[in-house]
Amino acid sequence: VHYAVISPLVTNITVGTKDIKIKVTSKKINADVMMKPLSKTLDGKIHIAGMTATMKAQPNGDVVIKSDVGSFASLLDTVKQFYTIEDLPKIDGKLNVSVLVKKNQDILLNLTSPQVIYHADRKTDNVIDNVKFVLSKKGPDIRLNAYTLTYDKMKIFSTKPSIIKM
Repeated sequence: VHYAVISPLVTNITVGTKDIKIKVTSKKINADVMMKPLSKTLDGKIHIAGMTATMKAQPNGDVVIKSDVGSFASLLDTVKQFYTIEDLPKIDGKLNVSVLVKKNQDILLNLTSPQVIYHADRKTDNVIDNVKFVLSKKGPDIRLNAYTLTYDKMKIFSTKPSIIKM
């Protein structure tokens, strides 16, 4: 972990009559969050290196986080700014991520991409189209609810969920 990119982590909290504003900053992290205790809502925007995510909390306690990753290269560049990672394959494509965290701590994760290109070597590109993965966590179990993708004109998909016991 590269602690220098998150240190110092500065937090500024402003408490108003109807809202609470929270701003968190460091060299590579910038987050702005607005809480409205009376309506029990939270809205925020988080910038981590080159990526942006939005966050919304509902009165029922559910939290939704969404991010559109412009490219796998930018995602990898962002991760490399925080962690030492070596020898990863070259992957091109766009990634959309949506996370729903329920009040009871259940989690639903959606990953979609119109196209992913895996460069196996200089001459070999593996193209995967229409990628969609839906994962969830309920209690100690992680479930791959559904997946679909198209590889070499073959449509690959799930018909039943897969459960991973922890």
